Amino acid sequence: MRANEFLQDENKKEIIRDFIKFCRQSLKLDDKLPKIKFSADTKDTRENHRMGYFDPNQDFIWIYVGNRNMADILRTLCHELVHTQQRMQNRIGNDTSPDSDIEKEADMVAGQMLKIYGKQNRGIYD
Repeated sequence: MRANEFLQDENKKEIIRDFIKFCRQSLKLDDKLPKIKFSADTKDTRENHRMGYFDPNQDFIWIYVGNRNMADILRTLCHELVHTQQRMQNRIGNDTSPDSDIEKEADMVAGQMLKIYGKQNRGIYD
């Protein structure tokens, strides 16, 4: 599925808007959110072994949506929004290795928040 096809689905767009609102409230993200781009281009996924990323210098989040279910996309989105929170708290450093404290926290919080959101919105698992 191409990103534009994904985002033309009104139901998917509404779920994403609602989830961003949920994350914004839960993470207390009062500042302007970074620009978020959804993409089905596999180049970055293959070359950099990632499904999403946050660029604090460009204030930008990229999320891969190709061949993924909504719950997985939302978990990645939340993970990157946690990094946004960490940046707002001046806690983002240069260590982005999977076992860094920053990454562990983003993984943990994203998993917890997805479970909470998913209990109220079971359709994300379809």
